[in-house]
Amino acid sequence: GFDAIFSGPGCPAGSARSPSRSWPAVAAREAGLNLLNLGYSGQCHLDQAVARTIRDLDGVAAISLKLGINVHNYGSLSLRSFAQAALGFLATVRDGHPTVPLLVLSPVHGSGWREDGSCSALIVAPDREAVDPRYPTLSQMRAELERVVGLLQRRGDDRIAYASGLDLFGPDDFAAGLAPDQLHPSPDGYELMGQRFAQLAFGPRGRLLPGRLPPAPTAVPAKAAAGAWRTSSSGAAVATAALGRRGFRCLAEALSLASRRSRVHR
Repeated sequence: GFDAIFSGPGCPAGSARSPSRSWPAVAAREAGLNLLNLGYSGQCHLDQAVARTIRDLDGVAAISLKLGINVHNYGSLSLRSFAQAALGFLATVRDGHPTVPLLVLSPVHGSGWREDGSCSALIVAPDREAVDPRYPTLSQMRAELERVVGLLQRRGDDRIAYASGLDLFGPDDFAAGLAPDQLHPSPDGYELMGQRFAQLAFGPRGRLLPGRLPPAPTAVPAKAAAGAWRTSSSGAAVATAALGRRGFRCLAEALSLASRRSRVHR
């Protein structure tokens, strides 16, 4: 089995120095955990095929789900349907892992129009066109995900938690030049995100597996992180593991179909 499972957008591996230096891998290595990284480039759209795959995995100790940014980029879910899709995704995962600690992460800071603007098939230049109110902004996505997690907590799920993506990568990190394309963190930005997530999830008051790490000596400021890549000292292996040939093929086909449909509708 796996100590920790991450699922989310392709951002976890996008511009990192290597898959083993993506921010989930950095955090898992810090905490000495065996990781399965299910990050999909541009294809984290709360698909039930992915939720069912996570549901059916065995021996899982913790699950982290980073949701929202690909939905925002494609305009693939409306403001009304986004929260419902998130709720359904979480319910499916919970069917297989009812008591496993689960952390829901919202999008990190977005540049310019992304924070308070939305994207849809009708918008060609979102930085110059009016917001389409039917689709969520990043700010609205954070509020909706926090609301969904709060609803599940009030209904008795005491092993689920929410964390804002701004706690991992915020406006100060953009200002420090750690997102050169104004969307994806730089390699140094990923290292910083991994260190922050390690404390948030696995530190003394961690929201996933508390107590696996001692308190951080001091918070790493964004400006200090720029250009200062730090290699983790822990020797724990980080595994990008196969789901099994048949299971992976079915999942890949489902994601490919979803991608083709999104292009047709756009």
